[in-house]
Amino acid sequence: MKQYLTIKDLSTMLQLKISTIYSLVYNKRIPYKKIGSGKRSALRFDMDEINNWINPEKAVDKPKKSLSSRKRIKDIDSIIQDAIADVVKS
Repeated sequence: MKQYLTIKDLSTMLQLKISTIYSLVYNKRIPYKKIGSGKRSALRFDMDEINNWINPEKAVDKPKKSLSSRKRIKDIDSIIQDAIADVVKS
């Protein structure tokens, strides 16, 4: 089940002023949900989205190297070793 934070909860968690969070929301620099409409609307912050926003490298799987790039590295290593061996022989 998703956990949603209020501005006050988020302020405490991030150790930021509430006005700073409002500024981030206004500039669309933080993920949020607007619940309701008009003067009675409220902002809520999905805990998972906030964690991904704080640590984006954990949210995105890093692409694995393809076998072809690994093979190319082996080929380059063998070329370098052959060149060193030729220099040593000379």
